[in-house]
Amino acid sequence: VPAGSSANIGNATIIAGNEIGVRSYDKLTTTFTAGAAAAGIAGVGAGIVVQSVDTTNTAQLSGAATVSSAALAINAHTIHSLTADTIVGAAGGFGLAAAVTYIEDNSDTYAYINGATVSVSGGVAVNAISARTIDADATGVSLGLTGAAGVSYAETSIGGETKAALGSDASGATSNQGVNIGTSGNRTGSVTLGATSTDSV
Repeated sequence: VPAGSSANIGNATIIAGNEIGVRSYDKLTTTFTAGAAAAGIAGVGAGIVVQSVDTTNTAQLSGAATVSSAALAINAHTIHSLTADTIVGAAGGFGLAAAVTYIEDNSDTYAYINGATVSVSGGVAVNAISARTIDADATGVSLGLTGAAGVSYAETSIGGETKAALGSDASGATSNQGVNIGTSGNRTGSVTLGATSTDSV
């Protein structure tokens, strides 16, 4: 799944009475089931599931953007749930069946302000959040008189990165341009920067 989501404010001047929000949301749920059977004197069967996810989710305030508001929130939120089951059965004199499941998630989640001027009376919050779950099962069953065999194999992998940044491009794709938040005469109430990744396999 080589796609992605992004929300961006670039070369713009925005004056708002309330909060300005830049939010990018990437939700992906997949469920795959594969089965195969091998029967007879020399039956052969295979059930194979392969999933590969490589998405990029970005929320950013960048370039020559100038914003003035009561508050500013930059949020990138990724939720992935990937599930696969393969079941195979082998029966007979020399039945052979294989169940293979492979799932990988290398998605990236970025939230940042780079090169912008921010005048906010309340709070500035930049958060990147990623929650990814992989559930992979492979089951092989054999039933025969002499040489029936069922083989199962399951593998999972979680990579990628979750980053939040101020004054730089969290992805590293562009140069660092710094950021101006508030002034000595017009201070911002608070600045919060956070990156959270919760993964389970």
